[in-house]
Amino acid sequence: MPGLSHLDVVVDQASTGPGWQRGLRPLYPPQALLQGTQHEDAADEGPILLRLELTTDTQRKSLLRLVRFFTGQHKLLALLSPWSYPQLVQHLRHYLLAQWDDGMKKGVLRFYDPRVFRPVVCQLDTPDQQHLLCGACEWHWIDRDGQAAMLTSTQPLSEEWVPPPSDALNLRQHDLDVLSSWHQAELYRSENMLTPKQCGLNSEEALMDKLAQAFQDAETQKLWSQPDRLAYVQQQLIGPNL
Repeated sequence: MPGLSHLDVVVDQASTGPGWQRGLRPLYPPQALLQGTQHEDAADEGPILLRLELTTDTQRKSLLRLVRFFTGQHKLLALLSPWSYPQLVQHLRHYLLAQWDDGMKKGVLRFYDPRVFRPVVCQLDTPDQQHLLCGACEWHWIDRDGQAAMLTSTQPLSEEWVPPPSDALNLRQHDLDVLSSWHQAELYRSENMLTPKQCGLNSEEALMDKLAQAFQDAETQKLWSQPDRLAYVQQQLIGPNL
């Protein structure tokens, strides 16, 4: 957005180790987004929001150091947001706190993980999807192939906080199934050390899309036993010789 002199960065603190904040001079104290919620015991391993000034060489260099520190780790989600810092904290926190089964079950929606930001946002129902994205005119991250990626708000951008479409983020069973398929796909790719070339693909992003879709299709076909499910996924990827 023209005129913005700051950049907001959500950092996934899980397994980050010490030292990553060294040299940073954010405009406000960093805000652990799970602090003050029912999941605050995990706040030190959860997402933290930083607002960094971009008008000086010193601040731009500190941002560059942050990016370099996390190179290859998929820990950073950057936002261009006109909202005040407290408003943006409130907005992001709303989408972290998911519930399902008529509110009987609650958990943290890891939309801030750059590896799954796109599929998670796309899975939300339209009002929630549009509202989440309206907190910034642009959302930036580095994808699995090391390429710059971006999503933009599809709504007219307001310079003030917009209330969410509902009091709580409610996930449907289909949402849970799709998000589970991404988790299963990540485990499968890691355990089998899959590469895009093995599957006739040219990128890590395409591999994960295809793998997650295979797990979703296995669920649709009610292949609930692990041997049947994995055999189906294998066949969908590269045939019986994996």
